[in-house]
Amino acid sequence: MKTVSQMSNTNGALALKPRSPSATEAGEAFNGETLTAGQVAGYLRDHPEFFLEHEDLVADLTLPGPPAEVASLPHRQLAIWRQRHKRLDGRLAQIIRTAEENARHDARMHQLVLRWLPSVHNADSVPNFLSLLSTLFAVDVARFVDWDRLDETRRTPFRALLESNFPSCGRITEAQRTILFDDALPQTGSAAIIPVRQENGRILGLLGLGRNAPEGFRPDQGTVFLHQLGEMLAAGLPSHS
Repeated sequence: MKTVSQMSNTNGALALKPRSPSATEAGEAFNGETLTAGQVAGYLRDHPEFFLEHEDLVADLTLPGPPAEVASLPHRQLAIWRQRHKRLDGRLAQIIRTAEENARHDARMHQLVLRWLPSVHNADSVPNFLSLLSTLFAVDVARFVDWDRLDETRRTPFRALLESNFPSCGRITEAQRTILFDDALPQTGSAAIIPVRQENGRILGLLGLGRNAPEGFRPDQGTVFLHQLGEMLAAGLPSHS
């Protein structure tokens, strides 16, 4: 025999003493060839400690259940646990992706502040801000529209947005596109429209970020960073000094 089973008096349980196969044995088992089912079965029979050293494989194994007419509580429980495990894995992966994306946003915001600070409150403050947005955040067009320079007709398409006080993302109306971007954004493009306000609530203008892709900005995306951009621009406008 190649392995030895030893009895353990702890809790009266039967324990296997693991014995790691040598590199030579592992090489002989595979030998660079396609293994048959019989070879795999033989290897596992000769190395019963294999699954003790590779516990992650046990969770992925699928064993035959009882006949359809037989109700098996353990098999049903196992199926439910596996489904829950799969859902949790998916949620965890999404959380990790979100955290990584937020970290990238944080790094870009940090660079934006560092590079924009020298021009804050100067005459070229807004152009520099828009240029940095296009560079750091990969938007196709960035525009700022001064609210005081809009007549009532051109203010009307943005009234609902201002009442909500939240950035708007996705497809925009033709009137909004014309006022914010002229011909710089195609009709099939998408945009984020960000209200720019003073701390007392007075509207200073609208910050528009456009992407040529229809799904570049989506209605379901988060707006925390966009809101921060609006606050940052409001704090750095020359009229706000």
